[in-house]
Amino acid sequence: MAEITEKPKSLTDTARETARRVFRHENAALILVLIGLISVMGVVTKGLTLSRINMANILVQSSMRGVTAIGQGMVILTGGIDVSVGGNAQMCLVLGAALMTSSTLNIIGYPLPIGLTVLIMLLAGTA
Repeated sequence: MAEITEKPKSLTDTARETARRVFRHENAALILVLIGLISVMGVVTKGLTLSRINMANILVQSSMRGVTAIGQGMVILTGGIDVSVGGNAQMCLVLGAALMTSSTLNIIGYPLPIGLTVLIMLLAGTA
């Protein structure tokens, strides 16, 4: 009986196959555009946008949107569509800002402490 042996793949064939698989992915173009934008901004700002401090700042500022997106994803996956999250968050933020400042928007007349304001904001958002 004759044995059928497979020709071992060379490193270049494996690399080509991997590159072909990566670039055929549906998000490959988006990732390349993102890398291009980050590179251009890094050059324009002389590396300030690529610093560790700036990256951490971007992650911290994006965390609220990430948590909201996870919650919205669960709602959409279960068949319900709830688009009121953004409006609810905006209403709570304006309420908190109005209660913590002594502006004309404050119906109490004096600023409230941060802890009490956060509690009122949470209760308003839950309601």
